[in-house]
Amino acid sequence: MNLGEVISIQIGHYSNFVGAHWWNLQEASFIYDPSKVGTSQVDHDVMFREGMTKNGQITYTPRLIAFDLKGSLNTLKEEGSLYNTEHSDLQDQLAPWPGPTEKYCAEPALKNEFLRDLEQEESGEDEMNYKKDSANDASKSKGNETQYNLDSEISVWSDFLRTHWHPKSLCIVSQYMHNATFAPFDTFSYGLDIYEKITTEYEDKLHFFIEECDHLQGFHLLTDVFDGFGGIAYKIIEDIRNEFRSKAILNINPFPITNTSAGPLTDLKLINTVLSLSYCNEYCNATLPISLNTSSTMDCIQPVKFSYLNYDPLSMYHSSSIIAASLDTATLPYRSLSGYFTADHLYDTLTEAGRKILSLSTGFPLPICDDATLTTFLESINGNMDSVLTCISPGHKERNSKFSRYVTLRGMTASPTTLEANKSTSFEGLQHKYSKSVRTLQQFLSKSYPNSLSLCSIINDTCNVTAPFPSIFSKYIPLYGDVKARDENNQKMIDTRNITTMTSLESSSGSQSYLKSLLNQAKNISIRRYHQFKENGMEEDTYLEALNNLSNLAETYCEIDYDL
Repeated sequence: MNLGEVISIQIGHYSNFVGAHWWNLQEASFIYDPSKVGTSQVDHDVMFREGMTKNGQITYTPRLIAFDLKGSLNTLKEEGSLYNTEHSDLQDQLAPWPGPTEKYCAEPALKNEFLRDLEQEESGEDEMNYKKDSANDASKSKGNETQYNLDSEISVWSDFLRTHWHPKSLCIVSQYMHNATFAPFDTFSYGLDIYEKITTEYEDKLHFFIEECDHLQGFHLLTDVFDGFGGIAYKIIEDIRNEFRSKAILNINPFPITNTSAGPLTDLKLINTVLSLSYCNEYCNATLPISLNTSSTMDCIQPVKFSYLNYDPLSMYHSSSIIAASLDTATLPYRSLSGYFTADHLYDTLTEAGRKILSLSTGFPLPICDDATLTTFLESINGNMDSVLTCISPGHKERNSKFSRYVTLRGMTASPTTLEANKSTSFEGLQHKYSKSVRTLQQFLSKSYPNSLSLCSIINDTCNVTAPFPSIFSKYIPLYGDVKARDENNQKMIDTRNITTMTSLESSSGSQSYLKSLLNQAKNISIRRYHQFKENGMEEDTYLEALNNLSNLAETYCEIDYDL
């Protein structure tokens, strides 16, 4: 059952890092083998759309608008390459010049090994068809099988983007340069001002995607709230809510880990975050701050520790991959054919009493025996779901009172034996099988956390991790689910292509800790010290109002008597 479409809007450079990985992961799970059609529960039509080039070739691209600054694309063309759209040469747009002219050409950016292989792979084909029933040999491409070490070669998100985008997906803010030291795009009010200049272009792109939708569920926004993109996001969210009052808006705020010491730059990021969080929250169904830094203090680095991942916390390429894999799993309830929840129903259920700030915990990867059942897995964790989950929302403690949670488990039954059996099982039969598993997991959650609302979904599809996902997995991992052997020798190599994953999207008292931490830092900062706000017409009262809004929001998370 198709629950309706979701349009994604990525606003900012780090958000595009997360988005690039997310689209790559989704494309990696496309099914090209006709014999396996019907074994997947994921409905890719929710976030992808079918199109056609002028030559009549079918395409399958994300429903996406992505914002970034001039100079942030490296080798990627602004119009993409899928439709072979060509901009008119600048010389053709100018009036004829009778005098002498000189032409200056900059050296093109060099492509890394992955992009070169991808280009070579596609050069032998007329046009790659990304629809699920395309050529069978597409899944055997070199880009999927080769392992790459790109850690030192990634400078921008397009350096590892595999998925083709529609020409209307990119929206470049040409008034500001990426990584500029002079006149950087670093202030919330700059975003408010820029939005007025790009509104026409953005609205044309947005309505192009909206008009294709039969039943729009809502919007995913990935937003850099700590710089000028926060201002753009606020205006976009405000306009969406005014036009689409009943549609779900999930505002995801990913924060990179940066090696920044305390000072004016850190204070400015904090001011931007406070303003963005306060004013965007009014129009969103839910806001999800997410980072691999456990601390919400801007100048403090406390990386999240994972049992089975070895990653570089300062690498945006690494950190964004973990965030993307977790988001891909957490949003499956309204992206699956099972039709568990629509997006608005899910987020409205989790955000009762105005508690719109959510947190996310992830078990990526979740080490499960190939022949483990859900029952043996649940027995092995002794009723403690938090023992296999790691919180990736800043300022949230690992253990805090939960008001509500939605647990999503994927890939639990995707062992080779089960997959072979699934080939001869109807979709209705699979649905019945997973309904029984959902009831088992639901009973476990209700028994373990009797005083809080717990909901769950189980999806048979694993998280398919292929190039150019970074090589961050531990070589050997201990296994859950084998109740007969729990010693340290019960280890195996993980299959990094098909990963079992669990997430828990939560409303908890940890959000109060996060908000109070921001407030304690922000109340000591005077916005009058930053002339750029005054120049764009923002008064100190606006900042004080934002602080008051967050203070009121924090009070909605006062603990009552909920289970840990």
